[in-house]
Amino acid sequence: MKNSITTALTLLLFFGFHFQTEAKGQIARPNRQAQIQERKALRDGLGGQQPNRKKVIERIKQLRIWKLTERLKLNEDQSVKFFPKYNRYQDDLAGNLEKLQTQFREMQELSIGSAADADLDRKVQQVLETQRGSSEILQKYTKEFRDVLSARQVAELIVFERDFLRDISGLLEAARKKEDGGDK
Repeated sequence: MKNSITTALTLLLFFGFHFQTEAKGQIARPNRQAQIQERKALRDGLGGQQPNRKKVIERIKQLRIWKLTERLKLNEDQSVKFFPKYNRYQDDLAGNLEKLQTQFREMQELSIGSAADADLDRKVQQVLETQRGSSEILQKYTKEFRDVLSARQVAELIVFERDFLRDISGLLEAARKKEDGGDK
């Protein structure tokens, strides 16, 4: 579970930065080798046994549950039925994202090296298949959520997920900037 959360946070940071620069109309193009080293350092740092990191991850999970309960206006009966399904969904999605992260890293290493086009094509297909897997996970659990939630609540859940990731990404980015010595 810790690895899943670590992977999810890593991807959140990675994709959050990507979407943030894309939204600003900027295209960051650092040297690819430096980019890989930076991501490895980030991954290694998130995988460490830092006691505060565990607390932060746990607080994010608690915040998500609290905000989700509030946003979906869940009653007690719905909460009891919904959250076990939601937790399985989060675990499955995190596992898929961890697999995707590994595949992205492998694809980067292949593209930097002298890999044959056929090897790169195979890796691209693996990545695309894993990305499809994320959509399939959402479709599967959307049907399960619908057994407990109204159609409006399911729609709100999907919007909540996007909003929550965006908000947490912004908070993490602000904390990183503060840690680096202020806004740059």
